[in-house]
This record gives sequence, C-alpha cells and structure tokens, in this order.
Amino acid sequence: MKIVLNTNDATVSERYIEALVLLYFPCEKFGKGSSDKCLDILISREKDSIYGKALLTFDGKKTEKQMKEYLPEYSGAVKCFCGKMIISLLNERTGYIPPWGIMTGVKPARFALGLMIDEGLAPPQVCEALEKRYLVSPEKAALAVEVAEFDKKVLNRYKERDYSLYIGIPFCPGRCRYCSFVSYATPQLKALLPEYTDALLKEVSMLSETARSLNLKLKSVYIGGGTPTVLEEKQLEKLLEMLNNNFELNQNVEFTCEAGRPDTINKKKLELLKKYGVGRISVNTQTTNDSILSSVGRGHTFSDYIKAYHMAEELGFSVNTDLIAGLPGESTESFRKSVDDVVSLLPGNITVHAFSLKKSSEYTCEGRRFDISDDKIADMISYSYKKITDSGYFPYYIYRQKNTEGNFENTGYTRDEFSAGLYNVYMMEGFHTVLAAGAGAATKLVSKDLSNTRKIYNPKYPYEYLRAADYIYKKKENIIRFYAEQYN
Repeated sequence: MKIVLNTNDATVSERYIEALVLLYFPCEKFGKGSSDKCLDILISREKDSIYGKALLTFDGKKTEKQMKEYLPEYSGAVKCFCGKMIISLLNERTGYIPPWGIMTGVKPARFALGLMIDEGLAPPQVCEALEKRYLVSPEKAALAVEVAEFDKKVLNRYKERDYSLYIGIPFCPGRCRYCSFVSYATPQLKALLPEYTDALLKEVSMLSETARSLNLKLKSVYIGGGTPTVLEEKQLEKLLEMLNNNFELNQNVEFTCEAGRPDTINKKKLELLKKYGVGRISVNTQTTNDSILSSVGRGHTFSDYIKAYHMAEELGFSVNTDLIAGLPGESTESFRKSVDDVVSLLPGNITVHAFSLKKSSEYTCEGRRFDISDDKIADMISYSYKKITDSGYFPYYIYRQKNTEGNFENTGYTRDEFSAGLYNVYMMEGFHTVLAAGAGAATKLVSKDLSNTRKIYNPKYPYEYLRAADYIYKKKENIIRFYAEQYN
C-alpha cells in the first residue's frame, strides 16, 4: 500500500499511519510506487481548529472520511486526531475497532504511567483519557492502568545506578514453528556451544568489570534464549559459577533462568540452578493439547511439562509458565482447558501471549490474513484474564507485538508482588540499564532521569559473535562513555 501524507505537523508520520493500517490489514507491505492500494491523508490547522481528510483506495473500492474539530489542549493532540480519523475510516470499511484503539506502541502500561506522572492524572482519569483520546476499550484501559499502578511501585524504588544483566543462549533442542527468535537447533550449530560458552563468559566478565568500575548496583539477572537449559550440565555449571564469582548475587538480586522446553530439563540441571542461586525459572507448555504441541513442533507432551514443573516446584523454584492464545488449529475450548490446567498448578507467574505472525517463523505473513471479524481470540484472551485473576493473580506487565491476531497483547500475571518477574518490568518499561551478553543481545543504556536510551547490539548470529572479540572491548568503551556523559 502507498501512503500519501500531506501535513506540516511533525507528530504525524507515515510510520504511525502504517502501524494503524496494519491493525486492519496485518502483514500489508508499504511502498512509494503507484498502486491500486493507496491511503491519501490531508491534515491542516487553523488557529484553534483542525481539519482532516482521508481517502482509501483498496481492492477496487474507495472509502472517504472527513473530520473537523477544535484542537484539544494536550500533548500529541494532532496525532490523536489523525489516528481517530483513520480508525473511523477503516471502521467504516471493515466494521471493526481494535481493542487498543489508535495506540500502536509496544508499551501501553508505560504510556498510562506517563499520563499519571506527566499530567498528574489519577487512575480513573487515565482510563478516561485512554478511552476518549485513544479509543482504547474500557477493558484494555483498565488493564493498562492496573499494570501501570504496579509499575509505579517499582519505579518508586528506582536508584540512579541500578542495572540488570541479561545473558543470551540462542540455542534450542528444536525449532518451534511459531518462533522468530534467532535460535539454533541443528546438530552442526549446537556443536558451537562449547566455543560459544567460552566467548560468552569473556563478555560477561567484561560487563562485570565495567559495572564495578561505574559503581552500578545489580538488581536482577536473566538467563534467556533460546533455551539456556540446552547447555550440558558442565557448561551450565561453568556459567553459573562464573556469575557467582563475578557478581554479588545476594537474596536481594532476582535471578531467573529460562528452562522453557521441558525436554531440556532434568533434576541435575535444576539442582545446579538452585545451588548457584537461581530463584525463578520458566517451564513452558504454550498449550496442554498434545496434538497442538506436536503440530507446532514443541517436542514434548503435556505430561512432560507436568513432570518438569513438579520437579522444579519440589526444589523450591518460583515457576513461570507461558501459554499462547490462538495457536493454529487450537479451538476456544482447547485453550480454555489449557488455562484451567495451568491455573490448577498455581505457578508463581502465568504469561499469556497472543499468537502473532512473524516473518522469520514458519507461520509467516506471506499469503496469510487474520480474520479481524473472528472473535475467537477475543474469547481466549477474555477467558484467560477472568480465570487467572479470579484465581488470585493480577497482571503486572504487558507488551504488544506487530501482526498479532485480534490486535491483542501479551500479559504477565503474578500471584503476589514477591513472585513478580521484576526483570520483565525493568526491561519492558525502561526503568534502568540492562547490560546484555551473547549473540543477538542488546545492551540498553538508560539515562539517569529515564528520559533517554541508547542501545548497543551484539552480532546477531553465534558464528559472527565468535569472531567479534574486538567488538567486546569497543562495547565496554561505549558503556563507560555513556555513564561519563550522564554523571560528569
């Protein structure tokens, strides 16, 4: 589709308009050439009023919308006006309004928190603003505010030199068909693990030295992937021992390791994790329907998950379990059963993801379209919220992704504040720096007033990472330079 935008307001961009179009036509591609798919937009301002006109040409049919209103007095008002005009146009064409309205960002709770802090709005006023300004549904507005209130508690404990550590192990025992992460599952690539582990330890050591030189205080450690428990026991112990020798991993530091694939978990690995201070792990099933598990390439059964879960629970871990709403072939009834099955175990956390199409997964956008009139995914998300919250949990972090079925969100639920995975909040909401090691990892440097971030990306692929020793030292210099700018 071609976007033609005529406005002199800098808050409105083609990229924002493209994001709105994708809410209705997931996976649509955009370009500058002539096309029978085109969205023409005009926005003009006159003193205290604003005028807009939009014309959509799509599949041989034209749809037009014109709007005029007084310009409201809040930040981003012109952008909101444009968004509402486009949503009104696309609603007229399709009969559909997305649950998050004209909000296109990844972090709706961070946005709600901003309204609390920047505009001084109370939670009910934030809900009202989200509904009226941004066309967010009452249910999603309430969800964003509920999470924002938890975020505010976390933010109130912020100290300027806090940081978290992320360690990436982008290897898996097999590739799930829906997965888009850079995860390596072939025997040839997994043969890189010993060399990869050695290179990773060198980078982690560098980050430890850098953090100490800058007087940074560690708040959480997250070993992610891929599936970190794909490491052999000796490799895993080598990493854990190194972390304990180089960082102050006391009871005040949250320590999490993903063990998402039950087929990589055994008692010895769990005992090693426990011995070296890991308190939280993920043991994921995504669905409890064995036929769906097989069709999406999970490589384990529900009974395998149950066995791994109980093994972790008996050793005293706080366990998170992921579910995916809308996996291909799964019915509403099957997903409801999955929610019921997991809730009955009462894990510390439950995270519900909305299925999304990702270009590097087997379920790509090519030749596919979501039926936005299908309310199956809405039923799944609604049921999971009610069942999980009725069982004593509350949502503590949310984020959104592109090309998600039904334009829904991913939500993390926790039984109490002490079971919450705070790394998720720190990372998602940008509450402090995250130093990251490993292939594809991104260090996120956050300014002391939380207003600016700077990212340093590691080489994406393990074989590139193994050749990037010089890059590690340059990365150290960039981190030190950033903090010098902030504190000198």
